[in-house]
Amino acid sequence: MYIPKHFSQKNWQQALQLINKYSFTALISVQRDAQLSISHIPMFYDESEHCLFFHLATANPHAKELFGANATAIFSGPHGYISPDWADQLLVPTWNYSAVHVCGKVSEVSEPAKKVAVMAQMADFYEQPLSPGWDTSQLSTLQTDSMLAAIRCFKMSIGQWHGKFKLSQNRSSEAVQQVAQSLIEHNYPNQDNFALAELMLTENSQ
Repeated sequence: MYIPKHFSQKNWQQALQLINKYSFTALISVQRDAQLSISHIPMFYDESEHCLFFHLATANPHAKELFGANATAIFSGPHGYISPDWADQLLVPTWNYSAVHVCGKVSEVSEPAKKVAVMAQMADFYEQPLSPGWDTSQLSTLQTDSMLAAIRCFKMSIGQWHGKFKLSQNRSSEAVQQVAQSLIEHNYPNQDNFALAELMLTENSQ
């Protein structure tokens, strides 16, 4: 990923916030014939092991290629169109966005109890905002066995990561404020304008 110096995000905690909030990723690995395999999946970060856990359907050919492979997970955060009409310093349209790429080696989680623990941890992560929330203890033994047969669980070590937060850091504070306000006023459908404006103001205040 091309990252100009002023857009480089080197703070792991900032990157982790994006990973946790925008955890639906594109996972990319290279097949033996040099073709790319890509899966769109949720991944979650485990602090105790400093890794990412995820699962794929057993029937997914990508699952058969991942054991021991190097892979890249792409996490995309808030993004949106920026009109040159929104600030005096802007001459042409642009796009502000945030993204984190995580690269590492993938290993399979094959032990049944560990697979159940991983799935329980993932369910807990996404069920947190809900009350009372579902958990894997509601599955019968037969249902649990059926779930485990249908999926393959994986652990991805974090070898290196790269963050790019293109949030008008190369513009004046006044321009940042103008663009952020315009994003809020023009919340186009299918864009994260509110979240993008908040991230811009936060990043440029540091």
